[in-house]
Amino acid sequence: MQISIDGKEKTHNAIKFTDGCDNSFQKVISNIDLLVEKFPELHIVIRVNTTKKNAAEYVEINDFFALRYQGKKVFCAPGLVMNRTNDNTMCDLFCRSEFSKFSLDLWQNNRVITPWLTYKESLYPECAIRSPHSFSVDPEGYLYQCWENIGNKKYTIGKLDKNGNLTEINQKVLNRNLYGADPLADKQCQKCSYLPMCGGGCPFHRIENEFEEAHNELCTTYKNYISEWLSAYLELKKLGYIKPKEKK
Repeated sequence: MQISIDGKEKTHNAIKFTDGCDNSFQKVISNIDLLVEKFPELHIVIRVNTTKKNAAEYVEINDFFALRYQGKKVFCAPGLVMNRTNDNTMCDLFCRSEFSKFSLDLWQNNRVITPWLTYKESLYPECAIRSPHSFSVDPEGYLYQCWENIGNKKYTIGKLDKNGNLTEINQKVLNRNLYGADPLADKQCQKCSYLPMCGGGCPFHRIENEFEEAHNELCTTYKNYISEWLSAYLELKKLGYIKPKEKK
């Protein structure tokens, strides 16, 4: 299970708030406590939505959760916040290169381990958006293949009727999802040695670039920093933090 927070208590509460709850950070913590108590076998990842504004808080946040849930299956991971708006003036978000430096610094200077250090595992395996068998459903019954699109009817592929049948199929969006995000059709990706590692990046970003004249970054955070990532990975492996996978 993945649960997101947006920084330390004050920072989080300035972003996430709702009527009837004067401290959403503490509410999230109490809910995690309850999950750990009731379902100790559950693997929980605390995704810390990370921007330039709250990046300096990450080490303290990581230490907080590590101490609170010591010995439990609760782990922290920084999440790269992307610009999902048409506002190009936003300046507090990391580009992929900056996020790469930030993630490497967490280990090199603070000895904080993040999932990004397991460089050899693809960050973008074949995505749900390119699968005919994976869907997200909004409260009104509209279906999407990318959960980041939920609520934006522009990207719905259809709607469930009261019997659960898919109706109002949007063939244009469906075709773009299934066939319009193939990195093997991209001449630049075809020649890139990082393709087996990144899989061409986020399919939805690729679709936006291809059909909506967007300019999303598609390249992996490892690009241009592979020697640093390899050094960190090998050091972690030598120290025993990364175990070889068991053969099935």
